[in-house]
Amino acid sequence: PVPCGIFPVYSEFEAAVHPSNLATEPADQDAVPAVAEMEDMVGRDWIKKFDSKHRAKKFVGGRLVTSRLFVIKKVKRAKDKRGRWVEKTKKRLLLDLKASGVSAASVKCERVVLPRVLDVVFDGLELLKAQRRRRRSTSLRHLVLDFRHCFYHFPVAPKEQRFLAARLMNNWYVWVRATQGSRGAPLVSGRGIAQAMRLALSVAPLDRARSSTYVDDPLMSFAGSDLENNRNIAKVVFCLRALNYDLAYDKAQ
Repeated sequence: PVPCGIFPVYSEFEAAVHPSNLATEPADQDAVPAVAEMEDMVGRDWIKKFDSKHRAKKFVGGRLVTSRLFVIKKVKRAKDKRGRWVEKTKKRLLLDLKASGVSAASVKCERVVLPRVLDVVFDGLELLKAQRRRRRSTSLRHLVLDFRHCFYHFPVAPKEQRFLAARLMNNWYVWVRATQGSRGAPLVSGRGIAQAMRLALSVAPLDRARSSTYVDDPLMSFAGSDLENNRNIAKVVFCLRALNYDLAYDKAQ
C-alpha cells in the first residue's frame, strides 16, 4: 500500500527483487491436512479455487507466482465446558512467500506503531479524573475483544492477486483477501482496524471510553456507572458488527 500519512514512513522502501524476476515454487503434494482448511476459506470466498492453471491465470490476468503451503501448529492448554484442562491444537495455514521471493519483491512503506503500556494507564487515569468531577459512584472496566480472521477482512488488489497463489493436489488457489505471511497485510490491517476503532469509539462520550489497539487486539477502557459501562460497551461492539467485522467473543476478557 502507498503511504497515507497514518504511520511513520520508512526512509528507504525499495523492493529488493523486481516482481518480473520471481520464480514459481513447486507444489507441495504432502499438504493433505491443509485441504480442509483450504476448502473452508474457499467457502468463505477468501480464496478462489480453479481446476486448471489456465483458468487461474485467466482470472488474475497474467502469470502466476505460486508459493508453498505450510501449516503452523500451536498447542495450548484450556478448560473445556466441564472445567477440565485439555490440550487444544490450533492450526494456521500460511503461504511461504519468502521462499517464492514475493516478500523480497514487496514494498513496505510504513511502519506500524503500537500503543505503549503507559498509554492504557494514562487513558484510565484521565477517564477516572473526568468521572471524579461528576461526584458519582463510578468504576473502571477494561475489555479485550480480538478481531477474528483479521487479515481476511481486507481484499487484495486485483493486479496483485497473481502473487498470492498456490497449488494443492490437483487444484490451483488464488487469494483474494490479504493473507498472513505477506508484508503488506499487517499495514493494511493496522490502517483498517484503526479506522474501525475510531468509528466505534465515536458512539461513546470521550470521557467515558478510550481504546488502544495492538494490530487486531483492541484494549478498550470504560468509566462510569455499571449501567453506563454496559451501555457503552454494547454500543461499541454493535458498531463494529455493523461494520461487518468478525469478533472473537469466546476469547473476550
